[in-house]
Amino acid sequence: MPYTDAQFQPRKMTDKPQVAPENSTNFAMISQFVEIPEDMVFTEEYSVRAARIAVYKLLKRV
Repeated sequence: MPYTDAQFQPRKMTDKPQVAPENSTNFAMISQFVEIPEDMVFTEEYSVRAARIAVYKLLKRV
């Protein structure tokens, strides 16, 4: 499972993209391969939280 291993490799905080890049008005990324500060990767909730953050930011609720 190469994707499972990839999540636990050493990395910098800037290696993963943000959920909604700065100044983005209609683009966001969701999955376990985006950066959510102070959250643990490899859970289903992480992916759901990424989607929720994307929707909130694009609707300017956050």
